[in-house]
Amino acid sequence: MFCLTLLRSAAKKKVFELFCREQLLVNYSLRELSPASRRVVMAEMFKELPAETVLDLKQRAAIEESRIEALKRAAASFKPVTPYEFFVKEQRTNPALGGASNPRDREVKLLQIYETLPEKAKEALAARAERYNAEHSKLPVAPPLPVVAVVKKKLAPAQSKKKKATKKKKKKRPAGAGARKSKKATTETAAGRATEEQGDDETAKAVAKPRGPPSPYSIFVKDQMASLHHLAPKERMRVIGERWRSLTSEERERRLEAARVQIASEAAAAAASRAATDGEVSATEVSTATAPPSMSACVPVATADETSTTAFAALAPPGMSALPSAAAPAEKAVDGAALPTSPAASSMAPSTPPV
Repeated sequence: MFCLTLLRSAAKKKVFELFCREQLLVNYSLRELSPASRRVVMAEMFKELPAETVLDLKQRAAIEESRIEALKRAAASFKPVTPYEFFVKEQRTNPALGGASNPRDREVKLLQIYETLPEKAKEALAARAERYNAEHSKLPVAPPLPVVAVVKKKLAPAQSKKKKATKKKKKKRPAGAGARKSKKATTETAAGRATEEQGDDETAKAVAKPRGPPSPYSIFVKDQMASLHHLAPKERMRVIGERWRSLTSEERERRLEAARVQIASEAAAAAASRAATDGEVSATEVSTATAPPSMSACVPVATADETSTTAFAALAPPGMSALPSAAAPAEKAVDGAALPTSPAASSMAPSTPPV
């Protein structure tokens, strides 16, 4: 029973060590803690893990343990090789020895080549054979916990020089400053208005200026901000920068592709909204242009006959009256009697001498 408890505790310890290694490489917020506090926090996190995650950790720990055991057995059964054996191992893939089909002839040929090698080449072979023996006879050890340096939080920055200068001016304020209070207040009010107007202009310019498409790094920052609310703003940006630099080329390429897709979708949506707005404006302009004009906007225009009549009246001599216009109504007979003519027509008729 005691041995079983020891085995269970050892297996649990290996699972916990695997969990700690993974958390130290992934969870950047643990770097702000000391090693002792880090261990306590990781123990609490390990206790709160769901059963599925713990089972997955156990399986991975068992696989790693079996791999280490296999490497230990291979290291225990390893026999050191001599420089000649190492030379034969290296020459297995030599195409110049492909013609020797008989293994005995091949071995004789390799021995002749090895004996004709210079001393420097043999010394280099011996050094490579020693390194090979050292690498394969070493017993494997479980990877230790990564050593992560503690990152201290920076203190809040001191007040700016401008605020300090303002405080000094307030302390050195003269006694007669009360007499100039109204003048100073007027000047400050005018300056404040000018500053407000300038600020409004800058705000209007900033609003009017179109924003460019977001960059892949800004999209990555937006994704990572949700998990780093417990850190200070400067520390948060530093952690995000470290995560961005630690990404592999494949992950960064994948994020760049996702950013390009998002930028393209946003640009398409903006173009669609602009097209819809332009369509509404053009429809309004067309309806305004095709609307009938109002009666008050109509201005009477003189006809050609009226213009000619007016010109003739201006050129006629004083004794002669103007001709009647073509637009004047013609005489009509009503009940067999002729309607009276206009005064202008009667004046134009030639006078007949009495009979």
